[in-house]
Amino acid sequence: RRLIADMVNEHRLHKIPYNEYLLFDFDKLTNPKDREQFVNDNERIAFAEAMNLPSNDPIFYDKEITYKVFGKYYFRDVIRVNRECDISDFITFVTAHPRFICKPKDAGCAVGIKIINTTDIPSYQSLFDSLVDEYDGKCIAEELIVQAKVLEEFHPGSVNTARMPTIRFDDRVDVIHPFFR
Repeated sequence: RRLIADMVNEHRLHKIPYNEYLLFDFDKLTNPKDREQFVNDNERIAFAEAMNLPSNDPIFYDKEITYKVFGKYYFRDVIRVNRECDISDFITFVTAHPRFICKPKDAGCAVGIKIINTTDIPSYQSLFDSLVDEYDGKCIAEELIVQAKVLEEFHPGSVNTARMPTIRFDDRVDVIHPFFR
């Protein structure tokens, strides 16, 4: 009861999401100043939005545009799935990658993501049509990432990533609180 009360209190006072309370061991932070120094996800997002030019938003919030800008660094196949796509391109992609991940082009935090296995699909055309309908023509399909075994040991059910938040000041880039997710 004490833990739940503290979680609710931190959420009410400092907007600390419950998952971050648990993830970052807030129950072990007994000094209030230590808790006040924590930048939660809500604050981080507000800070990032204030620090970045709104004109850059599409690059980071639309996966299709992100891929167009940074695709050479992906080292995997990505294809958009909408009515304007050529079905032959989709068939080529699916033939090369019978298991792939499909995700909304403008969502985050794993919302709407699913792994497709084409071995049980009656036809590529029906799969294409169902994905276009389900995602309202706003999705991308990506080749699955196969991570190194040492990374898989942390959590085999996801791709575990290193995150490197940065701030650019003129010609200087500072890394702030890198983390493993």
